Amino acid sequence: MSPATPKPSCRPAGAAGQGDALYDVHRRTLAGMLAAVRGPSTWTKAEAPASIEERLHALVDEHVSDSDEGRRSAMRHDIARRLLDDPVVYVDRLAPEARTYFLNQRGAMAGRLCEASGLVAEQRAEGLALVDEAGLLTDLAMPSEGTDAHVTLLAADYLATRQRLDRAADDGAAQTSAAIREQDIAEFLRDAKERYGRYWRKSAREPGAERELAAIAVERLERLRLVERQAGFVRPLPALARFALGDAEVRQVSP
Repeated sequence: MSPATPKPSCRPAGAAGQGDALYDVHRRTLAGMLAAVRGPSTWTKAEAPASIEERLHALVDEHVSDSDEGRRSAMRHDIARRLLDDPVVYVDRLAPEARTYFLNQRGAMAGRLCEASGLVAEQRAEGLALVDEAGLLTDLAMPSEGTDAHVTLLAADYLATRQRLDRAADDGAAQTSAAIREQDIAEFLRDAKERYGRYWRKSAREPGAERELAAIAVERLERLRLVERQAGFVRPLPALARFALGDAEVRQVSP
């Protein structure tokens, strides 16, 4: 944070020498600052953990009261952190006890967290996402600008369409989407290059570039919890449906 010009004091008369100050908050800098239950400087030399793994655990380990209320509080805090830190929280990825609590409380939790953070809740049967519509609290935007971002959005639409077709063919009974080969995504992007390539950077238009573009797109989608990847296959996850596109209209700009 960097101090700005102080504003006039808003304190009552008689509080001489005191005043308020304005600060510019650099959110991206704050996002990179260490947040820990116990600061590393509080460890004595004798108490300090030795290995990296022990140090990481020591930073985040919290005392949990050995009572039903203590365990519920710890579970509530854990779910709240995941909602704020992760792009999306899926019901089937929670432990059974946490899943029951989440299903009963997610509406109330979403309301409190959104009121405090300015995020927008997007609830689906499969889970909950707190969406950062202003793009101030995320380090990985979707959609974004540039060739890699455009390719990622095209790949997301391709996978979301495959996901929708899979569910339609199974009358909506399928709980998970079929896995899709990464090679299929690369081939889709190779065909998309014929239509959109003139808007991409030069290296992305080279023969064979579609394999690298597919890898970039899948990695970004995986980090956003929109797909999961294993052994050359990609499986769309439910939240990917929000990125399905219509047919794009490409207009020529007159000189």
